[in-house]
Amino acid sequence: MRPPGGAKSLWSRGAIVTAIVSLLVLALSSPASADVIYDDGHVYAGDGPCTWARAEVSHGGGGGYTRSDVAQDYQLQTPWGSYDCRDTTPTQGAGRMALRYDWYYWNGTEWRICGVSDWHYNPQTSHSFAIAWDFGANPLCGPGYYGTMTAAFTLNGTEWLGGPLWSGSHYLPA
Repeated sequence: MRPPGGAKSLWSRGAIVTAIVSLLVLALSSPASADVIYDDGHVYAGDGPCTWARAEVSHGGGGGYTRSDVAQDYQLQTPWGSYDCRDTTPTQGAGRMALRYDWYYWNGTEWRICGVSDWHYNPQTSHSFAIAWDFGANPLCGPGYYGTMTAAFTLNGTEWLGGPLWSGSHYLPA
């Protein structure tokens, strides 16, 4: 049975347009350039403050991109009990959150440090902050697998609480 009013030809035209658009998207896109490899989670979880981190590696401008994040949260206190590391309302004063990254390269047998950042501290009162770097068009240590090791800490009184977090790896250039 045929649909009334020329619906078949309209559907056919729509199917052709959809197929052409799909082919153009596949031909013009580079799936690897969209890859963002990351991990996140608490690198310190205590009875009071907690330190959350995120480590990322991606394609960037072709030679790689790294990003590191840190945030502080606390146990959430409710009338029904407390929940670990859920309260994101506290903020840290300037200089009380610290971040750095090591940029690793897989040489075929082991991970080697290819680049490092200086320590960075939150410039103003905030709940979180991040640092990032795009390495440009060419991978710093040549083609291969790269990963970010983030070190994220928050200051609680006189004690820095936190630790490292690995992003996972990504092949560059993609």
